[in-house]
Amino acid sequence: MTALWLFVAKPAVGAGIGWFTNWLAIRMLFRPRRAWRLLGLRIQGVIPRRRVDIAARLADAFERELFSHEDIRAAIENPEYQESLRSHIETHVRGYLTEKVAGGPKLLRAFVSEGLVAMLAAGLTQEVMANLPGVLEGAARELEARVDIRAVIRSKVQALDDARLEALVREISRRELRFIEVLGGVVGFLVGAALAAVEALIGAGVS
Repeated sequence: MTALWLFVAKPAVGAGIGWFTNWLAIRMLFRPRRAWRLLGLRIQGVIPRRRVDIAARLADAFERELFSHEDIRAAIENPEYQESLRSHIETHVRGYLTEKVAGGPKLLRAFVSEGLVAMLAAGLTQEVMANLPGVLEGAARELEARVDIRAVIRSKVQALDDARLEALVREISRRELRFIEVLGGVVGFLVGAALAAVEALIGAGVS
């Protein structure tokens, strides 16, 4: 019975304790959602308690590391984007001119060929594209002045209720949180096995 306790029960108990403590620690990230007091201590989950600070830090990190007005400006100034934009503009201008010619007087249809429409569309598009950088620069400045990315992200995070915020974090980090729980069990098992081995060695030395 003693050998069974040393080599089976202790590692099993250690695994259970390790898993439970990590499971409890993860739960305490989110619970309790509403603060309550115990023996003068304020008890509340880490994320609900620090929601405002987390929202601010997340917004700062998002704009600094992931997405900012500079990224929008770079996307607008990308040559591939501008070429795609030029193609769309020319297509729409040509369609507009073709529609107006088709619906115009017979004399206009007689003198305005498809080739002339295409040439006019290309010329108008070239004129638009020549002035486009200034227009896009103004649009980028206007967007930067009107849209505060940090404020948008901060307000959206703060607007999430506690249940939705918990579900979102768990959805993103489900595998990582599960790994932490399992890791607690593995570490607890190893600690229990080590203690059992030490006790066995000590017992063998004494005998």
